[in-house]
Amino acid sequence: CARGEQKKNRFANNIENVWYDPHLAKKAIHIIRNPFDNLVSNFHHGVKKLDYRLVKKDPSAASAFRKWCSNLDMKFIKEEQEKLSRDVVEFFQGENIPCHAHFYRYAKWHDYTVGVIRELNLPSLTVFYEDYEANFNST
Repeated sequence: CARGEQKKNRFANNIENVWYDPHLAKKAIHIIRNPFDNLVSNFHHGVKKLDYRLVKKDPSAASAFRKWCSNLDMKFIKEEQEKLSRDVVEFFQGENIPCHAHFYRYAKWHDYTVGVIRELNLPSLTVFYEDYEANFNST
C-alpha cells in the first residue's frame, strides 16, 4: 500500500518507484465491482494497451478473449502454483476455467485491501460499483 510505480508522462517508458507514509491515509473507500464485469473491462484495457496484436490477428471478439485469457493464465501460472494449494491449481486446470488468473488476482486484491484497512484501523466505506447505475442517488 505504501509503494507503487509512476510514469513521468504517459508516453514515457521510464517508470519511477514511489513511496509514501501509509499513515497519511485517514479513511478508505473500497470499491467492489462484479468480477465478471471487471474481467471484461480488463480485457478491453489489455487489448488497447498491450495485446492489440491478438485482435489484429483474429478480429473475432470471442476468439481474442480466449487467447487473452490463455495468455493471462500462462503469465501467472508459476505464481498460482507457488501460492495456491495443489488441489486448487488442479481444479483450475482440470475444469479448464478460462481466466482463472484474473479471478485469483481479483480475490487477492480485495483480500489485501481489507487487510490494509484493518491493519491501519481505517474507517471505511464499501461501495459496489454496480450501485452507481442501479442506485445512483443513494450511492
